[in-house]
Amino acid sequence: MTFLRFIDVALVVFFAPLLIVAGAPALGYLLGAASWILARVSGELLDRKARTVDARTGIGLQVAGMMGRAWVVGLAVVAAGVIGDKDDAICAAVVALVAFTVYLPVSLIIRQLERNAVRP
Repeated sequence: MTFLRFIDVALVVFFAPLLIVAGAPALGYLLGAASWILARVSGELLDRKARTVDARTGIGLQVAGMMGRAWVVGLAVVAAGVIGDKDDAICAAVVALVAFTVYLPVSLIIRQLERNAVRP
């Protein structure tokens, strides 16, 4: 189940060399992939921390994590456009969009399976 939880990160890393060889803008892919991986890792750490504290603090950590992840990815797209060109920004945005498209349904399915699991 752990592999499925991080399938989006695995796909981003797996497709990096293939897309660079195919001619995708390297800077855009690098910034998009790095921001997505950073956002996912920090989000996972915040979610784990949120489970160990009281409910009010946990909710605050989760909301801050969601907002922070969106800012990290958004700033990476802007940075790709400023450092590189329009193609780099588009590539960074597409990487984040595809990764999110994989992440969202998988996370919803995993959460549902974890809720339905029988625990001793």
